[in-house]
Amino acid sequence: MRRKSDRQHIINRKRFGKEIGYHEAYDSYMKLLTLMKAVYRPMTKEGLEKLEDRRKELGLKE
Repeated sequence: MRRKSDRQHIINRKRFGKEIGYHEAYDSYMKLLTLMKAVYRPMTKEGLEKLEDRRKELGLKE
């Protein structure tokens, strides 16, 4: 996991201008990954169709 924590370390430095250690970068990466696993659910075809229909009803662009 060193490679991914390296990326997280670089992202943190660029975005926040703050240097963090690799252990902290790894912990941050794992927290983000855990959150994404808990929140992210792929949309079903039926769900997409409902969304498109609703957008059309509201006159929104696709």
